Amino acid sequence: MVARGFHLYAYGWDLRGGQSTVFPAARAAAQDLHAQGLNLTQQAAAADPDLIPASDGMLRLLQTAGAQDMVPVELERIMIRHPNRGSLMRAMLFVSPQWGGKPDQVNLLCDRYAPMVHTIPAYTPQICAIDAVYFANFWDGPQRTAAQTALARRITRCSTMPGCRKPPRTTVTLSPASIC
Repeated sequence: MVARGFHLYAYGWDLRGGQSTVFPAARAAAQDLHAQGLNLTQQAAAADPDLIPASDGMLRLLQTAGAQDMVPVELERIMIRHPNRGSLMRAMLFVSPQWGGKPDQVNLLCDRYAPMVHTIPAYTPQICAIDAVYFANFWDGPQRTAAQTALARRITRCSTMPGCRKPPRTTVTLSPASIC
């Protein structure tokens, strides 16, 4: 069910097209496919409430299937059960400026949920906000400046703190556990 839900999500976007090629009929068809995908991911989450991929599918599909008001409800549900960066970042798409969100909403989500994410060392609300800028792809304007400033401060602070090690300049291999 989850795989099919994600397939319908991707297929809906492919059918709809990019910003310059959207036709009204294609938009309606995409929304219908997303509604079908949402139904499948909701069924999967009902069958197994601990299934993070089902919740992640819901977080993606709620936004585009016309049920945006349910995104905070689902995010709260899954973060209480299984706090993880992946679900939090998927919810960030909902509050990103290109979808009508505001940076203050990003900060609220980061303040609430970043301290719950224990799979990433030192995942603070500030790091979460920087993460959201990249993940939700709103790397313009004041968010860019704020993220760059925060990163520079963190690097500078690290160099003056006893025992703080700067990361080595090597290629980093991410495991699924480090990004979820």
